[in-house]
Amino acid sequence: MIACDVCDLSCVLKIIKEKEERKMTKTYNITGMKCQGCVNTVTEKLSAVKGVDKVQVDLENKQVTIEGKPWKWSLKHALKGTKFELGDEI
Repeated sequence: MIACDVCDLSCVLKIIKEKEERKMTKTYNITGMKCQGCVNTVTEKLSAVKGVDKVQVDLENKQVTIEGKPWKWSLKHALKGTKFELGDEI
């Protein structure tokens, strides 16, 4: 990262702040999970989606929390061909 010596980093900090503000956290129901192996597969598939910064899977409640700015259809597409299905947002 190159800093601007004229504005004393304020432009760089503004860009970082704007990027952070665009992040969203959404939780979805997910079906098909039964064990830790399922959790690992869902985490791997969803983490590979463009715009996803963090994935947290809750096996007990059958939910997944996504942090970032991905499209929902991209998340659904990532699980295509598996036995897991992304449901409604909570």
